[in-house]
Amino acid sequence: MLQIHVIELDDAIVKVDANYPLAGKDLIFDVELVKIVKAA
Repeated sequence: MLQIHVIELDDAIVKVDANYPLAGKDLIFDVELVKIVKAA
């Protein structure tokens, strides 16, 4: 499913935004290192 947001509307033009909702936002992840495996 594609989500589109109308960002501007007038009599002649409709401007839409189809970017993913998190586009342009800073994302912070918590990462836990569980194991280190030596390459073969």
